[in-house]
Amino acid sequence: MAMYKHAQYVTKSEDAAFDKDNHPGTATPFSGIYRCMGCGKEDVSTHSHPLPPQNHHQHTVAQGPIRWRLIVYADHQPKSNGFVDLRQPRARALGVFDSGSSLTNHSHGRADHRYNVW
Repeated sequence: MAMYKHAQYVTKSEDAAFDKDNHPGTATPFSGIYRCMGCGKEDVSTHSHPLPPQNHHQHTVAQGPIRWRLIVYADHQPKSNGFVDLRQPRARALGVFDSGSSLTNHSHGRADHRYNVW
């Protein structure tokens, strides 16, 4: 299970990006921490780089196939004060999410508008 110490650096989101299972070896949709939904193993993956491959680790038959799910989104956008509370309207003004409406792949400077945040 992913852990954190300082709650002001993270916020809860109901974004659909956190519900999608991704296949091993496919391009990482968003930089962050991914969890294998079969066994609970976690790994970090960077946007557009491949998710860990099928042979990354082994599963029992009961665990099913390896499926990677985003559990913590890594926002690469700089913050003026070191952190931003995404629940506050000020987050939109800081440009944490492009147009205040989607997770952003900042490494390429474009938003993936399939995932609404607000």
